[in-house]
Amino acid sequence: MTQQLSGEVTRGLPALMRPGQRVDVELGVRNPSPYNSATDLVLDESYPAGFQVLVDSLTGTELPPHSSGVIVGTFAPRSSGVFRIDLTVRYINRTTGEPGQPVALSCATHVSAIDDFVVVAVGDKGLLRISLNGGQQWSSHDLAATENLRAVAWNQLASRPRFVAVGASNGQAIAYYSTDPATGFTSAAIAAPAAANAVVWSVDWSEFVVVGDGGLIAKSRDGQAWDVISSGTEADLFGIVWAGNAYIAVGAEGTVLTSGDGWEWESSNTEIPARLTGIAWSPGIGFVASTDQPRTVAFSKDAVDWMAITHSGLPASSRSVAVSATAATPVFVVVGTNGGFASSTDPLREWTARPVPRVASITVCDVVPSAVLGGFLAASDGCWTLRGDAHGSDWHAQRIAREFRDYRTVNGICDGVA
Repeated sequence: MTQQLSGEVTRGLPALMRPGQRVDVELGVRNPSPYNSATDLVLDESYPAGFQVLVDSLTGTELPPHSSGVIVGTFAPRSSGVFRIDLTVRYINRTTGEPGQPVALSCATHVSAIDDFVVVAVGDKGLLRISLNGGQQWSSHDLAATENLRAVAWNQLASRPRFVAVGASNGQAIAYYSTDPATGFTSAAIAAPAAANAVVWSVDWSEFVVVGDGGLIAKSRDGQAWDVISSGTEADLFGIVWAGNAYIAVGAEGTVLTSGDGWEWESSNTEIPARLTGIAWSPGIGFVASTDQPRTVAFSKDAVDWMAITHSGLPASSRSVAVSATAATPVFVVVGTNGGFASSTDPLREWTARPVPRVASITVCDVVPSAVLGGFLAASDGCWTLRGDAHGSDWHAQRIAREFRDYRTVNGICDGVA
């Protein structure tokens, strides 16, 4: 039997970057065999200009059983374009002397000037605001007041961009999709009598997945045609993340659902008596779920065993959580009520409260990593959006209302390329 090493991109490139922006990259290979070593490792390399290898524990080495090696580097592109890092590992089974199955690793990013970046913000009563220059200026594309949009996502494909916003209209789940936000969004029905609360794009499966009230799960390649999936639960679901090889969805009463392909879902309970309002994942650290419990998040290494983490630095009630895509050390940010912001590089032990100037009394509803800024974007009630640095420590607020008395809630925000 041919020996098979396994490979993974443990810290890859973000979907979007700016010229001059720097990110750290880590490509890993593991030998899962309990008996055989892999030796004479050779790399077939394809690195873009601007990528520098800092650590190479693969070339010319031997991987004993249950061991691993990595390529660690830094990437700082000087120009716009689509860049790929490709690496193929070839090796010999030391026991048999025969070649093993080559391991292919790759990751890609789209590099563009900030003026090419689109930011989309969605909210209650048809709120749909779009910025075509990275969140500097905004225009209104508002929908009917009956459309309450809860979340928005981008498909991370610069060659075939698509934005999808989801929510509820007259008691039914609704989606809006766009290939060019400058020209507006088109509605698409999700055949479910429930609100859609969150949406995520899976790079590996090339699909959007939506979760919502009553255990709603639906998936779509293009945001236009949706398949409603049996989730096996009637619990309201509020957050979903793609974790490299599985979807993890969270919701009311500590509900956690997992799926490798989005079709078959398994349910477990965190035994944490809380509503899990959002979820984020970082390789090597694990999962953090925001909760409605006072100053509490849920943490898990594997999305199976969970523990409640209570810390004075966390918001009084949390609405969303995200992890940075570009910081050398992953930074988690949790947002919630009373302008609550907290950040952590060690979510098990330490959280630091971060004050937000000018808008301290707002409820912050959503936070996402932003490749445009190399930091974070957030959305709140009162028609505010916020921009934060890669450490989640320095935040700047911007009101995107066109009218003085427009205080609708911005529920979701994302950036991308159109």
